Amino acid sequence: MRGLSFPQRQVLANFCTNTAVGWFVAGIVTPFLTPATIAELYVRTAWGLFMAYVFLRTGVSLVEE
Repeated sequence: MRGLSFPQRQVLANFCTNTAVGWFVAGIVTPFLTPATIAELYVRTAWGLFMAYVFLRTGVSLVEE
């Protein structure tokens, strides 16, 4: 990512942030609105939190460089 200019990294960081929001909604909010077992709720919540964290961390690291 070092070959990218700062504005290009900002665009990628914005994309990662939007993707993190998508994972948060899909993984955390949506399972509570649809019928699912308790195990599915735990798994979806864990994946949603994990993927949101990964994309947020990637976005932050792009801007920090």
